[in-house]
Amino acid sequence: MIFFVKVPTAIALSLKCKKQRSISLRKWFYFFLKYLQSFDDIPQILNEPVFDKVFKTRALSAMNPKEREEYEQSKLVYSELKAVMDTSKEEGREEGIEIGEMGKARKIAKEMKR
Repeated sequence: MIFFVKVPTAIALSLKCKKQRSISLRKWFYFFLKYLQSFDDIPQILNEPVFDKVFKTRALSAMNPKEREEYEQSKLVYSELKAVMDTSKEEGREEGIEIGEMGKARKIAKEMKR
C-alpha cells in the first residue's frame, strides 16, 4: 500500500538542521499513517505546536453543524470576554498609577510641611 502525505511547508522551513528535520518528518508520518483517527489525546512524542493544530482541525471536522455553531458561538463569547478583561486590566493599571502618583504627591507635601 502506498500513501502520499503532503508535509506542511512550515515544518520543512522552520527546521534548520537536517537531523531535526528528519526527526520531525518521522513523527509526522507516524502520526498520519498510523493513529490519527484513534487518538483521544496527543501522545507525548507528538506534543508540538504543529500537531496541536492538526488535532484541533481534526476535532473541528468531526463536529456536526450544531456542535460547530456552538463552538463558533463560544469562541465569540470568549473573545468578547477577553477584550473586556484586557480593557479592565488596562483601566485598573491606569487607576493604580494615578493613586500611586497621588500618594507620592501627599508624601512630598508632608515632607515639605516639616
